[in-house]
Order: sequence, then structure tokens, then C-alpha cells
Amino acid sequence: MKEEAEGPVFTFDPEDLIEGRFNNTQCYYLVVSGIVGDFSQAAKRQIERTAAGPFFPWWEPFIGKTRQMLLVLLPVEAQEEEGLAKGAQKMTWLYLDNEDGTALAKAKLGSTYKGSVRAITPAEIKRQVRNKKAWRKESGRLCRMVSTQIKEAWLKYNPERYNEHIKNLN
Repeated sequence: MKEEAEGPVFTFDPEDLIEGRFNNTQCYYLVVSGIVGDFSQAAKRQIERTAAGPFFPWWEPFIGKTRQMLLVLLPVEAQEEEGLAKGAQKMTWLYLDNEDGTALAKAKLGSTYKGSVRAITPAEIKRQVRNKKAWRKESGRLCRMVSTQIKEAWLKYNPERYNEHIKNLN
């Protein structure tokens, strides 16, 4: 039995997809405005099994809030249980937070971009951000501001869990 695809339903014109590079792989992307959702329990279990450290969903204090996101259409190798030939390629969506412009920089610069990006789970995609002037562009000031917002949100939301996360990083 095949599982239903997870993630929000979003209609767009394929002509709007912008070609980019992600980890040295050709990709296509859209800048959108979306409401932050949470991972399914199955996805959380998968992450916990494969993560190097304790699972820390950075976006949790933002569930239900609107953020700028990058939807990246990326080829991945299909798994045998998906009924495709071994080594076959399929396309999958990767959702990235773009509040600080790092996701857009990563899609534009590919493997030459040395910053980090944050995966995010959208509950709903509200609209495509067509006006390129409204796209968040990476800057040191914006990155620091968003990092501070995330820290402050966590300290309000669950300070014990945040402090435990920071302790695990050190």
C-alpha cells in the first residue's frame, strides 16, 4: 500500500520555476509565503533514527505563523520499495526557511554557498512571492536578527528544552 504524499497542496505555473543548484545538483525553486506546520510522527521517528544528536525542531515555536520559504524541487534516488527501478531518479520537494535569505542564496550559488540552511515543514503554502524585491536576500544583519528571533521564541516557548539543546551542542 502506498502512503499518501505529505505536505500541503499548492498550485503553481511550472513556467514560474527558477533553475538553480543545490549541493551541486540541478534544482528548481519557488519563493513562497507559507504557514509553518509540524513534522508528522513518522517523519520525526525517521529523523530521530538517523540524526547524529537529539532531534531539535527549531521551527516548533513558529507553528501556525507565516514565514518566507523556498520550495526546492530536487532529484533524489528512489528507494526499491517505491516500485521504481534501483537507482531511478524521482523528484521531491525540499522546504527551506528563507526568513534570512540563506535558502535563496543556497539555491542560487549551489555548493559554493558555505552558509547553513534550515529545513521547515509548511502546513499551508499561502502564495507564491512573485515580486523579486520582496525576496529576502542574505545579509549578516538579517541572519543575526533571525537567529535572535529563533532564540527568543524558544526561550519563551520552552526554555528548558532550548537550554538542553545548547548544552548538547557544546
